Amino acid sequence: MPWYTAECLYHSELIDASQSEQLCEYRYFLLEADDGQRASEKAWELAKRKQHSYLNGQGVRVNWLLEEVVATKELLTEGLNEGTEVYYKYFSRPLPER
Repeated sequence: MPWYTAECLYHSELIDASQSEQLCEYRYFLLEADDGQRASEKAWELAKRKQHSYLNGQGVRVNWLLEEVVATKELLTEGLNEGTEVYYKYFSRPLPER
């Protein structure tokens, strides 16, 4: 069964606190699935279970909530070991001036 990486976006909510910015975090999880569709389903299930809350140092409740599963990608390797590439993302940008 192939391995996949799930890129998941979370955001924080502070209860009973005024805040001007929202802290966000990308988390990456490994999962096994038969195909890309099942990988996406499992990514949502896994990422929802990783939501959590706690009291910070000021006694304010912090909730970390799943915002979206950004992408799931199949790993392009046969086995997992040190140096295994677990995520990739392509992008374009202007060429630097010479």
